[in-house]
Amino acid sequence: MSTTTIAILCISALVVSIVVGSVKKVNIGILSLIFAYIIGCVLMGKPASTVTTLFPVKIMMYILTVAYFYGFAIMNGTMQALGDRIIYLFRNHAALLPWGIFLGAVIVGAAGGGGQMAVIVMAPIAFSLAKKANFHPLLAFMATVTGAPLGGTTFWSIGGVATKSIAESSGIDADVASRLVSQQSVTLAICQISFMLIMYFILKGHKVKNVVIDKPAPMEKNQKLTLGLIVGSVALIVLPSLINILFPNPVLRYLTSYVFEIQLLSLIGGMICTFLKLGDGRLVIKEMIPWNMILVICGVGTLIGVASNYGCGADGAEWVGSNVSGHGLTVIMTALGGILSFVSDGMGVCMPTFYPMIASIASSTGIAIGPMFLGFTTAIWATAAAPLSSSGGIVLSQAPEEVRSKLFVQSLVAALAFTVWVILLAVIGVFNIFG
Repeated sequence: MSTTTIAILCISALVVSIVVGSVKKVNIGILSLIFAYIIGCVLMGKPASTVTTLFPVKIMMYILTVAYFYGFAIMNGTMQALGDRIIYLFRNHAALLPWGIFLGAVIVGAAGGGGQMAVIVMAPIAFSLAKKANFHPLLAFMATVTGAPLGGTTFWSIGGVATKSIAESSGIDADVASRLVSQQSVTLAICQISFMLIMYFILKGHKVKNVVIDKPAPMEKNQKLTLGLIVGSVALIVLPSLINILFPNPVLRYLTSYVFEIQLLSLIGGMICTFLKLGDGRLVIKEMIPWNMILVICGVGTLIGVASNYGCGADGAEWVGSNVSGHGLTVIMTALGGILSFVSDGMGVCMPTFYPMIASIASSTGIAIGPMFLGFTTAIWATAAAPLSSSGGIVLSQAPEEVRSKLFVQSLVAALAFTVWVILLAVIGVFNIFG
């Protein structure tokens, strides 16, 4: 069977999985797994064990362990308390309240739980403030959905962890993947802050009147302990790595490579939370771990693995690399990331599908991987502003009922404008700053 035929079969299977999964409310990952075995075993004659090895266990473990730990912070109200305190800091600066929402979403997302946790925490606060201070609900919406992915893609949070893991499983070197995820934070910050600034002035956020914000209740003991564990784990991940960069030595290199790993620290943090009774560990496993997302990412990853492991990625990369310039590829990948994540899951579908292609293009042509990767990934996170996305949908669901229908249309237009903005940044070369 030719590589072209395999590619067509896998792409068709992915499209069918997305359509059927969306219409029938069936997990896309399960459908993708079924197609992976049918194509790999029945049509290609490969042993089932060969297809099974393509299942991205590493990705699953990354997401599972991080979600387990930070699930305690969600369940016991630590993240809600943190969000309330951030907003309270802006009580005497009403015109900065939208930026307070933005900053709150960044910090809550960066605390480890990812962008989706950030929107869950900040969306009710955002719309409540919009009503009190009489600023546009769309501004509250945009502040939440632009801040959340910026915080949620730090290399220790779920978004950053998943991005790095998917990149590695797609053939990108581990050190390169780590560097790209760090650089992604810079390019994403440029995109999110610049567009938020545009929306801030268009929607007259600078004219917001003063509003009374009640002082948050003191943190409970279990919330303080949970926050302390989060800060401690993040410090153990970040600080030794920074010190090792500035003052390289074998001890720190060993610790950062084998001991201060996010999976291990998250598991230990979760166990400490359980032993200290900071939350119900059984409920955290049941309700806080995103099993649906894990299945989608791993199922689609397996299907794409069937295609990429049998030459499809290399053949496609060779053709693209010989017909399109490096800068042109960055613009194309940015547009693809922005457009496709409107209609499919960015982390679950777009990354596993296109990261192998990006890796193959870079490997076979010598074109720098950075701009392509950064443009594509940044565009994916930027379209979290779309109300059709999971994060955008969560935020929209928290909007007052009387403005929800109108806000859906407004947020959809804003998300489309945001996508165009990201593509424009690709055209002028923003994603080439590290390349």
